[in-house]
Amino acid sequence: MISPPVPFIALREQEAAAVRVGFCPVVKHPALFHGEAIEPPDGPARFGQLNFQRQRLCVFSRLCQVCGRPIGGRGWTLDVETPDPLACLDCFPVAWEHCPGLHRQKAGFLIVETYRVTVEFLFAHQVAEQWNLEIPAGITHIAGKALMQAATLTRVVYAQGEELAARTVGA
Repeated sequence: MISPPVPFIALREQEAAAVRVGFCPVVKHPALFHGEAIEPPDGPARFGQLNFQRQRLCVFSRLCQVCGRPIGGRGWTLDVETPDPLACLDCFPVAWEHCPGLHRQKAGFLIVETYRVTVEFLFAHQVAEQWNLEIPAGITHIAGKALMQAATLTRVVYAQGEELAARTVGA
């Protein structure tokens, strides 16, 4: 059996315990990180869990959450407002084939052209407690995930990999 491709933003097993707070150049603020490197290490993935650093990078830089490459024009997502970065249209068939969560989608998918970004900020004392971390003095808030809010999109309904209907919604 061939194992499914591991999405670029998926948390890897060896990164899970390496949570730290550091300065994030993407949001220009102290933020949560998993591990040290942007490039995902080899090894098993924790599907359904995101690497904070790669998630923020994908949302802010318009990178595909599956392959990690730039998304030129349009990408797809499941929700109008979500922490999940877009995925490129080329990765949709691969994701459809391997991700059981996509088959449970009843509302369809969104093809997004433009979006706005906000950042989830967490209280430093809550981060310290939840992750058992030492937070440097003077830091009161820590950036978590980036949130994407679609502005220009097309709602597409799929069933068994085929497009059934599409409706464009303006910004």
